[in-house]
Amino acid sequence: MKFSHNGEIARCYRQLKSQGGVSLLEMLFGISLFLIAVSIGIPSLETWQSSFHRNNARNELEFVLNRARAEAIAQGARVIVSSTNAGETISVGVDQIPYDNSAVADYPLFNSPLSFHMTISFSGDIIFNSR
Repeated sequence: MKFSHNGEIARCYRQLKSQGGVSLLEMLFGISLFLIAVSIGIPSLETWQSSFHRNNARNELEFVLNRARAEAIAQGARVIVSSTNAGETISVGVDQIPYDNSAVADYPLFNSPLSFHMTISFSGDIIFNSR
């Protein structure tokens, strides 16, 4: 385009604006508003995510304990739940030999790794006794 004076520039600018385009200043303003909104939203997203992971780990632990209790009832034996692998795995086993003072599983039933880098620790083992 060839511009000879200011009136033509203004007319071309109005014509471009009427076609639905945005100016560089408007785009920068929109991007800055978007970035401000994202920077406000990220901390609350992280809080929600950590809460979700804790609830998921709690539900997973509850499932493992309920399953261990059901196994104790079904097998008529003592079921031992222990924390292994520095608290990152829950190990469940059955103690079929007549009870002694040691809580050692004769054979393992299952291992359940905790997800989302969660760890668990408890003093001693959890024992479900069906007798």
